[in-house]
Amino acid sequence: MANGKIYQKTPFKNVYVFGASGDSGGAVGAALFVYYQISKNAKTNFSNKELVKTLYLGSEYSNEKIEPILKDYKLNYKRYKNQDELINKTAQLLFQGKIIGWFQGKCEFGPRALGNRSILCRPNPRSMKTKVNLIKKREQFRPFAGSILQEKVDEYFEVPEKNHWSPFMTFCFLVKNDKRKELAAIVHADGTCRIQTVNKENGLYYKLIKRFYEITGIPCLLNTSFNLKGEPIVENPKQAIEDFLKTKMDYLVLVRKNILIHLLWEK
Repeated sequence: MANGKIYQKTPFKNVYVFGASGDSGGAVGAALFVYYQISKNAKTNFSNKELVKTLYLGSEYSNEKIEPILKDYKLNYKRYKNQDELINKTAQLLFQGKIIGWFQGKCEFGPRALGNRSILCRPNPRSMKTKVNLIKKREQFRPFAGSILQEKVDEYFEVPEKNHWSPFMTFCFLVKNDKRKELAAIVHADGTCRIQTVNKENGLYYKLIKRFYEITGIPCLLNTSFNLKGEPIVENPKQAIEDFLKTKMDYLVLVRKNILIHLLWEK
């Protein structure tokens, strides 16, 4: 909330907040502190090209790691060798109101799921918020974030500029009045939403939201971290499967490391 108000209450218009600014980023902060203490020529001005622009820094898993776990749990699943086929199927399920565990690529660094270890659903109606909070065993007043195509962000949110870049969910902005019904499941009581802008650099996740937009006319998904109350975000396939089986999530998508074969399965 405070980060978003920087744009409203101060003259600063070019604001960068590191995505892991909480406890998980403490080591980075400590390293920077020491650097500025001991370096006589510590750099203080950085260009946009030098900023940390991705937090997809963790582990990723191949089919050789994923498939034995599926067999251990005796689970039915379907392979998708074609990326577009998987994206289209998943977008259609989201359109139908299904809640999906989405596990792909490298795990995110920091407190936020940014489309690699996420629970996803459509951003309306309001009842989707209730369903996901029940899955995560959270209080019903707690809000959810939205992942939106960067090229559409200024149409839906009161952002400081067209194509505003906010990739780490570190800013809350007001949802435009005429879009609040369309995004009912992610609009908080004060009319705001914590957002993640998504562009082509987000790879498969961008393609998923783009396909959902083509089907529904809505360029946004409800995105919350893939974990249950009191747990960290799932890191490996076994954790994802166990959380999926504990809940009323409808589908789980597991995408292998090299994005050549995709796994989609349901209960």
